[in-house]
Amino acid sequence: MKFWKLNEPILLFLLACICLAVTGFLFSAKIGLLIISIELFVIAFISYERG
Repeated sequence: MKFWKLNEPILLFLLACICLAVTGFLFSAKIGLLIISIELFVIAFISYERG
């Protein structure tokens, strides 16, 4: 449970981004790829900030 408490915001963010990316791919592959690249950038930034 400790892992979940520490990473809950990140996991919820990941789930939201996956849903957004799937929705984006339904409209256009470019939109889905854009959402995924933004998601990866934010995850990299968060992991850098947390050490």
